Amino acid sequence: MYSKVIIMGRLTRDPELLFTNNQTALCKFTLAVDTGWGDKKDTAFVDVVLWGKNGEAFEKFHSKGDR
Repeated sequence: MYSKVIIMGRLTRDPELLFTNNQTALCKFTLAVDTGWGDKKDTAFVDVVLWGKNGEAFEKFHSKGDR
C-alpha cells in the first residue's frame, strides 16, 4: 500500500539529522500548518520524519521558518 500526502507549512525549528545503528539517516522536523481563515483560523503542528538520502538533503537545505 502506498499513500501520498502533501502538506504545506513552515518549519518550527531547524531539522534534526540522526543516524540509526546501521547508519541509516533520519531527519526529524515539525511543520506549522494554518487552517481556516479570519476568526476561525487555527494552527496544526505536524511531526515529520524523512529517511535516507531524502532526510540528508532536506536537513542540508532547510532551516527554521522555511516554507
